[in-house]
Amino acid sequence: MLKFPAIKIKQYNKEVYTFKAMGKDILNFASIDRIKRDDTGRLLGYQRIEVSKHIKEIVNYLTDENSILANSIVVCFDSNVKYERINDDFGYICIPQDNIYGQIVDGQQRATALNTLQNKNFEVVVNAFITDNTDEQREQFILINNTKPLAKSLIYELLPEVNSELPSTYKDKLIPNKLISILNTQTHSPFFHTIKTHTFPDGYIKDNTIIKLLNASLMNGTLFNFTSNVVTGKATNDIDSMVSLLNAFWGAVEKTFPKDWKLPPTKTRLTHGVGILALSNIMENIIYKKILRKNPNYLEEGSYIISDFEKYLEPIKDKIDWQKGKYDFADDGYIRNIMDIQNTSKDIDLFRIFLLQQLLKG
Repeated sequence: MLKFPAIKIKQYNKEVYTFKAMGKDILNFASIDRIKRDDTGRLLGYQRIEVSKHIKEIVNYLTDENSILANSIVVCFDSNVKYERINDDFGYICIPQDNIYGQIVDGQQRATALNTLQNKNFEVVVNAFITDNTDEQREQFILINNTKPLAKSLIYELLPEVNSELPSTYKDKLIPNKLISILNTQTHSPFFHTIKTHTFPDGYIKDNTIIKLLNASLMNGTLFNFTSNVVTGKATNDIDSMVSLLNAFWGAVEKTFPKDWKLPPTKTRLTHGVGILALSNIMENIIYKKILRKNPNYLEEGSYIISDFEKYLEPIKDKIDWQKGKYDFADDGYIRNIMDIQNTSKDIDLFRIFLLQQLLKG
């Protein structure tokens, strides 16, 4: 049993324990739960991937005799770890040695560096809390790192796993990243493993592009219809219907342009931000100008299939060469190669209007 003298700090109904430990011992009682997904796509862990360069820089710094590490290592223990009270403010953190019962919430790079430091007597401050709730661990990880330069892709992927109140800067990312998580892990989805996220670094469609199109539809488009209950007036999020509709439309895109859908944006403008955002506008147009005019109850029916959209995409199938096409996008006599269209507001609007015109001509 490891026993560390600790100060107990009361914060609302939570308790935080502060104690000192040798840097080399941190990984003997706390591990690094790096973010990953299991075979079913379920999110596991929450820490960023190890950055070897950063760790080496920390080791080099701490080797200097004048160095100081004032930042604490934040550890979450499960209930196997106990606090043994001496008085109101002091006691012992008691850690069984038969297993690792702690997860590092903040300081994974520092802990890894300390583990390789030649000075085995280097002491560090540890701040700890005790909970068996993994959601609380993830919540603390996000909040602690909110003001630090943490990879946005990591934060975004963790957001759907947190049920508590989030900083306002993240609220508009919650539903889009929930949708991305599902679309990217459903084997039957056209987006399966195509969206580049922290756990799917080989994806070729940028998560920011998908977030942008989803937010536009959630705020003032088709997906907005699944975010509120007109009967009760209470805000609801029908994620299943959103996913089903998105799979139907983008499945139709995949069937219409199968070769381009499998290529990265460096080889085709279909999977580039310009193409994805233009096609999302096409989806809205097809639903509101075509489908709903024929069937006003389409969105309420909750049954969406690829063939709903495939016939409407047919007119542009042979009109757009996503790799080598040259077009007068602005209708001003200036011919541009489609691969020269860039992910700027001006070009996105230009290509969105151009693609819509091709659809209407059909």
